[in-house]
Amino acid sequence: MIRLAATWFLFQLRAERHATPVLPKANFTGFASGLPALLIWWHETIRHLQALFTRKVLVSLALLALLAASALATSYAVHKNRQLFIELQTLQAEQDFQQRRWTQLLIEESAWSAHGHIEQVATQKLGMEIPTSEQVELVK
Repeated sequence: MIRLAATWFLFQLRAERHATPVLPKANFTGFASGLPALLIWWHETIRHLQALFTRKVLVSLALLALLAASALATSYAVHKNRQLFIELQTLQAEQDFQQRRWTQLLIEESAWSAHGHIEQVATQKLGMEIPTSEQVELVK
């Protein structure tokens, strides 16, 4: 796209026949005699540069600058999108890991809170035993 705009810009310059004038041939026998020729050349160059910066050319340059800015903004947006996508994938992997860990903790909690396990720990570690029917008192 930029190449197309640059080609169009060069075509416009050629179409309007803007070119830097060549230094006029003069008799340069001394500094004083070459000075007017140099001033003429300078004046012609300035005149051609002023003609070069017409409204059409300035609009073309502005559009070219906007095109370049748009290309840079697009590449920055793509780069930022890739960075954010990588961060999203990392966070999703972390979420999956934490979800698996939570599931394992729930399974472990249910195993520890099972009635059979609690009874086993009470009898083996704490020396507790199931009361007999004579030891049970009902309270109403």
